[in-house]
Formats: sequence, structure tokens, C-alpha cells
Amino acid sequence: MENGVIEAYVTNLGKYNEGQLVGEWVKFPVSKEEMSAVFDRIGIGAEYEEIFITDYDTSLYGVSSQLGEYENLDKLNYLAGVIAELDASEREKYEAVLESGLSLGQEGIDGLINLAYNLDNYDMLPGVEDEDDLGRYYAELMYGEDMEKKMGELANYIDFARYGSDCQINESGMFTDKGYMRDTGCGWNEYFDGSLEDIPDEYRLGDSSEREAEKIKVLVLEPMKKPYVKEIVHTLENLQKEVGGSIEAVYPFEDKVAIICNDEHKFNGMPMNRCLRDQDGEIYDILGGNLLVVGLTEYDFGSLTPEQVERFSEFFGTPEMFVNINGSLMVLPVPDAELEKVHEQENVTDATYSIYQLKRDEDMRDYSFVSMDELNRRGLTVNPDNYEKVYEAPKTAEDTLDSIYYRFNMEHPADFRGHSLSVSDVIVFHENGVDTAHYVDSYGFKAIPDFVTAKEIAVSMDTVGLAVDGHDGTWHSIEELTVQGNTYYLMESETYGQDANMIIVDRAGELIAEDITAVERVNAREIINAVLYEKVEAVALEVVPDKTITQEDMVQYGYDWVGMIPLREQAAEKIYDAGVEVFVLRQDNSEASIDSKADIANHAQGGGIFGVEKVAWVKFVEANSIAKVEEMLEDDYGMIDGIINNGSKREKEDKEADRKSSVREKLKEKQAVVEKNEAHVPKTKVKSKDVSID
Repeated sequence: MENGVIEAYVTNLGKYNEGQLVGEWVKFPVSKEEMSAVFDRIGIGAEYEEIFITDYDTSLYGVSSQLGEYENLDKLNYLAGVIAELDASEREKYEAVLESGLSLGQEGIDGLINLAYNLDNYDMLPGVEDEDDLGRYYAELMYGEDMEKKMGELANYIDFARYGSDCQINESGMFTDKGYMRDTGCGWNEYFDGSLEDIPDEYRLGDSSEREAEKIKVLVLEPMKKPYVKEIVHTLENLQKEVGGSIEAVYPFEDKVAIICNDEHKFNGMPMNRCLRDQDGEIYDILGGNLLVVGLTEYDFGSLTPEQVERFSEFFGTPEMFVNINGSLMVLPVPDAELEKVHEQENVTDATYSIYQLKRDEDMRDYSFVSMDELNRRGLTVNPDNYEKVYEAPKTAEDTLDSIYYRFNMEHPADFRGHSLSVSDVIVFHENGVDTAHYVDSYGFKAIPDFVTAKEIAVSMDTVGLAVDGHDGTWHSIEELTVQGNTYYLMESETYGQDANMIIVDRAGELIAEDITAVERVNAREIINAVLYEKVEAVALEVVPDKTITQEDMVQYGYDWVGMIPLREQAAEKIYDAGVEVFVLRQDNSEASIDSKADIANHAQGGGIFGVEKVAWVKFVEANSIAKVEEMLEDDYGMIDGIINNGSKREKEDKEADRKSSVREKLKEKQAVVEKNEAHVPKTKVKSKDVSID
């Protein structure tokens, strides 16, 4: 068995807490006898029982980043053992999967162990290094390895890179140093169930963490909540779980107690919780996220005594809220009414999750499918302006980052039009009025607080202190307005009160209307409607989807609602393919939504016309570049100028029918060859913002 697949610096935790770094580098896999000798040398025994891992060293790409400080040594030994048993080709594939960032069926060390038994779930195409290689690979599957010889000069006009890029997106594949990797879609086999009992005897080391852990009584402090007592199993993993990450202990009291918090609470966007004050009552620190008040034994954390529970329950009995007023942070006690509101919000059902993906733009190539570490290496950042929202849905208690990742890879919802969730995508949770953003990384997810900017944080009736571009001072909500299914807020100046005119903003805090007088307040909805209609008219007129029919033609036909843009059959088919809702228009001034292309053909046979709502068309144009929209609708693929030039192709087809007939005959002869290879070609999915062209 190969020794030294993974090296770890095993450290005496008790000595570390006393200020001494006592540990030793250990090469895994290791025998039980060798590990026992290491324990003796670093002082693990009756007095000091617990260990943690200070550092890892391995040549395996991506393994160290998935291993934590408190990994079980038996599992670590098992992982090193199964990797050591892989042959050269299997090891290469194992590393390529990790390098690619393709999803594993499990996270952490259990997933790394089971990956060794699930390598058949992944395909590796050696030598396929970029989109051009991939496009040529699939083209050769269709037409044979002598494709370019058969095609002759025509092959020079084929954009293999673009075809390969679409194939990569559709199957969520990734390029690595060892070739192209893709998930076969086979089910993940949990060969190892994650329990210590399922580890083969040859890898068991008698890790001290296997002992039955004691339970300790602690005081839990959550933001905006009163303290409560909880009994937890005393392991570092449990302490870590309670505070949501690696732990840090602070000792602000003479009493034998500590406050345990997340050691990155100041940097990962956790909500502020409680202040620490000196003897004069001055604030010297603020702790964020969930906190634990624990007792102290001679060498470790322990239970609080009944007296300590009573004392610190009273000391932290009043939750604190933090308000930014004119650039200064104010700390205020939370009123009982506000505590009751927080309690009620715990069971709200208006939580949502959203999926953001990079815009379909050539400028995004350096950002697409790139891990956070690689972005940092390139000197790039996650810029919200590069993204567009492709999906939003209510969030249930069962929805987690992992479950959402699985669903949008293996079981796409019917209304989802983005590509399979992959590295560089962003998931945003909206819960209790707070947005949190998470970057889909090569391994797991990274919190990105800056992604959710001030403009993206939802405004509500409780909003105060809102800063609005172009307007002095701050504003607070005084009325909620619902217009066209969206929510808007009438805001009053906190600086000037009723002496200043009011403004209207949307849920994102964007200014919609200004200079609203007290008299005009009753017409606020009409004002919003007018602003929205002007915007719709401007965009709808900028890029008309079908120049062959006008509003006047539609009125003469018998339909006169100005909120609908008229279409003929050809434009209706293309807009329907793009995922935009299309309607059949009737001569009695009514309409009906189209369910299939057959509806379009049937309605067109009787001379019927079609329509797309201006609001829906505006949203589609805003979500796509003018070039993309025009490319979809143009027949002649002329200059990208914002003017749609439909109507010429069918006339040209009639004139050139004779010349093309011979080409069609040749295509029929090749059809049999295409059908034979068709099963090997990845099926192209229709994606939002990526319109297929007939």
C-alpha cells in the first residue's frame, strides 16, 4: 500500500489551548501501531485526549480544501487507503473530477471516499482541451474522423468552438489539465455510509474521538432573541455546528466562562448579536452570529453551573439591535414588541431562493465556470452586474444549498430555462427580509455578502434610513402600493418630514417617481402606472419584434388593446421558441395563450394574427443584448442595428427553389449517416437567454 498519499499535522488540542503547538506530521494511510506511537510523542492520553489537524499536505488537487481541522482520523486513514489502491488511470480520473469542480454526490470526506467507488459516474475525454476541440470531437462522432476531408472547404466555415461551447453548457462539462470531464448522470452509490462502523478494520486507528462524549449545559444567544439554555454533546464538531463554522473563544469575564463564536463572524456577513463592554460600560467589541456561553474546566469547556445560568441569562437578557443613523452605528435594546415580531417571522412562508447566472456575453468567458480561488488568482471579483436572475421560487424548510444544487442538476423544474447549476453561479436566499448570497464553488459554496448590494435588499413597510440617489437625507416607508403585481413604497423624508415632497421606490429601493405632493398622494398608483407605461413604450418601440405588421393592421383586424404588440406566424414561432408567452388574437377583441406550435400553425391557416404583451417583450429585450434579439428575429442576419428586417427570406426561397433542389437531394442521401450518429450527440436544451435560430 502506498504511504504518504495525504500528510496531516496532528496537534494536541489541550496543549494548543494552553499556548503550545505540540504536534507531528503523519503520513496516511498509517497503521494503528504507528498512530499510537505518534499519540505518545505528542502527549495524547489520560490528561490530554483531543486532537485537531493544523495543516494538510497532499499532491492531490482539491483534497485539502475539503478536509477540516476536526476530521476523524479513521476516516482520513480510510480516504488515503482507497486512493492508494487506485491504479494510475483511476488516480488520474479521480484527480480530474476534483479539478473539474463537477458535483459529487456527497460533500466533505465522505464524498471523497465514495468518489473512489463512483468514477464510472464521470467521463474523461483526454486531449479535449477547449471548446474548439469539443466541437470537433462531437462533429467527428456524427460524420466520422475524416469529416474535414468529406466536407472539404465547407469545414472552414463551421464554428466548432461555438458548437463546443453549447455542448459544454448543456452537459455542464468542464475542461481540466487532463482533458474534458462530464457527468454521465448515473446515480451516486454511497458505498461508504459515513459511520465509523462502516470503516474496514485495517484502517481503524482507535481515534480518541470515538469515546462517548459527555453532554454540557450551555446558554445560547441568538440575534434578536432572548437567551435560552441548551444541552449539547460536547464535541468540537457540535460546537462548530452551533455557531456555523470554525470556533473562536473569548473570555470577557472574571467568571470561569467563555463565549464561543464563529471565528469569521466579522467577515462572513453574520448578523450582529451582542456587545462586549468594559468596566465603564463602553463598547469595545461586537460579536455576530449565534453565540454560546459555556463553562470552563481545568483543560476544556464544560457545563455552566445553575448560578452561572441565572447570572448570564439576566446579563444577556435584553437582545440588542444595531441601527445605522447618518453613518453612525447606534446600539439599542430590542423592544418587546419587536421581539414578538421576530418570533412571528420564524414561521413566515414568503422566503424565496433565486438563481443567478452569468450573462450570455463574450466578456464573461474569463468568469464562467471558474472557482473562487481561480478568480482571485486572475485578479477578478464576483460582480453582480455580470449576472442575471434566471429563476426564483418559494423556499421551504427542506431547501438547502445542497438540495438546490442537486435539483438544478438532476431534476430541473419544468419552468427552469437556465443551464444546469455549476461553478460561478450564485444562489440567493431571501428570508425574513434579509438576503444572503452564495457562490457555487468547485467544492461547496462561498458566502459573498457584497453580491447583495444595498439596491438589492428588499424595502418593506419597516424600512427606515433609506438613502436614495439624487435626494438629500434619508427616507422611511409610509404606504405600500401594489401595481401590476409588483410592490412599491411611498417614502417620506426623515430629515424634512412633511415639509418635503414624497418619493416612490420599488422593493429594491430604485427611485420610480419623485416630487409627490400631499394632494397627489391619492393618485400614487396612477403615477406608478404612467411611469411603467412610458418605460414599456420606450423599449417596445426601440426593438419591434415584427416590422411586417403594425398596430393599425391589428386594429383593422378587430383587436385594439395597445398593451399587445402584433406578430405574424414566423415571428410568433421564434418568440415562442425563446420562451416568451405568445397569444392568438381574435377578431372579437379577445386573446388566448398559445400552448404549442401547432396552435400557431392552426391559427395562421385562417389568416389569424398573434401578439406578445409589451411588458413581456420589454423584459425579454432587457434580459438580452440587442444583437442577440436581432439575431433571433432576422432572416438575413444583416448588420446589428436594432432594426428588425423580417420578411425577405420567404420571397428569396421561392426564387431560389430550383437552385436548392439539388442540394436537398444530396442532404437526403446524407440523412441516413446523420441518424446513425444522432444517438451519440448530446441533446441540446433550450436555455433562457440562448435562443435557437431556425
